[in-house]
Amino acid sequence: MDLTLEGQHNQISRLLHKGELMAAAERCKRVLRTFPRDVTTYYLLGRVLLELGQHRPAADLFRRVLSVDPEHVMAIAGLGAIYEGRGLISEALWQMERALELSPANREIRSEVLRLREERDLAPAQRIKTNRAGLARVYLRGGLYAKAIGELRELVADEPHRHDLRVSLARALWLDGRFVEVEAACQAVLGQLPNCIQANLLLGRVWLNSPRDAQAREMLQLVQALDPDNRASLALFGPKSPLPPRTARLPFESGDAPPLELPYLADGTEESVEDEVIEQGLLPQSTSEAEPVTGQVARDVVSARVQDHWPEDLSDEDDALARARHLWMLGDLEQSVRVLRRIMERFPRQVQRVYDELTLMNRLHAGRVEIVEALWYTRRLLYDRAKEHTAGKE
Repeated sequence: MDLTLEGQHNQISRLLHKGELMAAAERCKRVLRTFPRDVTTYYLLGRVLLELGQHRPAADLFRRVLSVDPEHVMAIAGLGAIYEGRGLISEALWQMERALELSPANREIRSEVLRLREERDLAPAQRIKTNRAGLARVYLRGGLYAKAIGELRELVADEPHRHDLRVSLARALWLDGRFVEVEAACQAVLGQLPNCIQANLLLGRVWLNSPRDAQAREMLQLVQALDPDNRASLALFGPKSPLPPRTARLPFESGDAPPLELPYLADGTEESVEDEVIEQGLLPQSTSEAEPVTGQVARDVVSARVQDHWPEDLSDEDDALARARHLWMLGDLEQSVRVLRRIMERFPRQVQRVYDELTLMNRLHAGRVEIVEALWYTRRLLYDRAKEHTAGKE
């Protein structure tokens, strides 16, 4: 189970592709419990609802996404599909043409525009001409910022409701180094869309380390809540991003653990565990019908056998580490941590390996006190070792 936010987004997309819509919806809800403002998850949930035929809530989610990212191509296309489903072909065509302005190389959107034009009884065309908004974005992508700014200013004056054009204008001004004008452009956007990621990023970057630094940091915190991996900031600013690369991760839940593949498992059922272990003579025979031999007893007996396999003095460090891993896999987490702590005491050079093992355990069993305490102790040992090494060099 990939518990990174990106991994969860990929899994939701795979479920959508396979048509497993309810599973995709449940995974979206799980992500939102940890990252309640993650805009990508809202877009994916909108796609799920669109596939389920729930057009009104899907449209609400796509509009929410566009209030955060007015240039989100697929959310615009999603609205186009919803309008077409309602029979509003003119509105659907308008949305698809906006999506094509932002992504002219997208063949699927281009074919949708041609199909909708034909349905509107418009003159068919083999080639869709680039309009002024599309041309302005061509200038912007090509580094012709002054030309892009000129076109975008006129377009915004003609269509002040087009927030996507306002965001493009703010970005063009930033790239052209017109920071005073960036401030005004971003404030105009945020007056209508207070959660707009690009406007918050650009204005936050302008105000950072200025008398308005506190407001800038609030804006950047908002952006990170909307985009927990900080991808938008990195895409906009590159290595000068005020928000560093980040791997957001969901907390581990009991259902995320893979099934144990133990040697005495026959077909994965509780009964087969008992039968297999009894056949090998590992379990005591029950002396009373009131005290049946259970699968938990089987695991306890095998755990005891594992403990007997390694001598108590832990004379071999590799065997000791293997013992700790086996105890963990058998579910005896507390005993496994005890063994790892003894390894650190007996074999100081294995501290790094113990730390790696504890870190993995903590990812899968977040919040267990014994693991957290052992991790703190291990970090302290590593810190002391690094300090001694530095002092020795001096």
